[in-house]
Order: sequence, then structure tokens, then C-alpha cells
Amino acid sequence: YLLPFYTILRSIPNKLLGIITMFSTILIIIIMLFIDLGRSRGLQFRPLSKIAFFVFVANFLVLI
Repeated sequence: YLLPFYTILRSIPNKLLGIITMFSTILIIIIMLFIDLGRSRGLQFRPLSKIAFFVFVANFLVLI
């Protein structure tokens, strides 16, 4: 479960920039939870979550 963060740290040669990038990914995930607080809970009503889902699926298919 820590492999994505390890990959981020390995891919960026500057240590400080790698740590900033790692914490910014955590911050982006937390912000995405609170950015859309509508009453509807379905994925079809949340465009940001839908885009994130399709990016995840595309990355999964590329990495297979």
C-alpha cells in the first residue's frame, strides 16, 4: 500500500521536491473528498469523481 509513494520518491531526483509531491498527492485526495458535497451520491452527478475514476481505469489498463 506504500508502493505509489515509493514510486513517487524514486521518480523525482530532488528529495525535497519528491516529499512535496508525495504530500501534495495526499492533499489532493483529501480535497477531492470535500470538494463536492451535493445531496446526490451517485457517480453520474459528480464529474470530478467520474474523471478520476476513468483516469484510474486507464492507468490500470496501461499498466497491465
